[in-house]
Amino acid sequence: VEISPLPLVQGSTVSIKVASKHPVKLSGFLNGYPLHFMSGEDGMYYALQGIYALAEPGLADFDLSGTNEDGSTFTFSQKVLLNPGQFDEDPPLVVDPATIDPTVTEPENELVNSLVSNVTPTRYWTGVFQSPAEYQYYNSLFGTRRTYNGDPKVVFHAGVDFGGGITLPIYAPADGKVVLARSLTVRGNTVFIDHGWGVYSGFFHQNSLKVKVGDFVTKGQVIG
Repeated sequence: VEISPLPLVQGSTVSIKVASKHPVKLSGFLNGYPLHFMSGEDGMYYALQGIYALAEPGLADFDLSGTNEDGSTFTFSQKVLLNPGQFDEDPPLVVDPATIDPTVTEPENELVNSLVSNVTPTRYWTGVFQSPAEYQYYNSLFGTRRTYNGDPKVVFHAGVDFGGGITLPIYAPADGKVVLARSLTVRGNTVFIDHGWGVYSGFFHQNSLKVKVGDFVTKGQVIG
């Protein structure tokens, strides 16, 4: 069993790799989140898992369970170190109250979570993801700590803001299937792409959409 990279870091993604000489069914949890294992080549099994950007630093639980071909089972548990991430902090932000109203944000988040919690066993992508933007200029990075409208509660920026302006194309970073393409209250014109193996990409605040649900897009294709 190999977890990489270690230690875990807030806001990062880790891969869990299991080598077995015989076919095995695997399941597990990392810091409370379920692991979904996919079979690769040469007896290797892989799971990818993001670490919540506000996860409590300290010792996180790693639990692994397996069932062999003959029906016998095994379990393995270990604590792994989870370190704080290094994130910027935005000045206090003032936004439309509707975009932080729980009666608006919670249903929208539930919709998104219902989509991205599905794990497609087919891996659609190959190689390294490309940037979705024409220019590599960033207005705000993932994980940046924020407060809104005078509320002292600290939250984090769940995406990356690319600069450049209206009319510039937005590209699919890798092959995958479009699972959402419509306007949302908080995220604006939104596209989600399922790349397989539980990996998704999402694109928000677009001026216009160029794809629809069910489309299979390829790396570099204009989606909005």
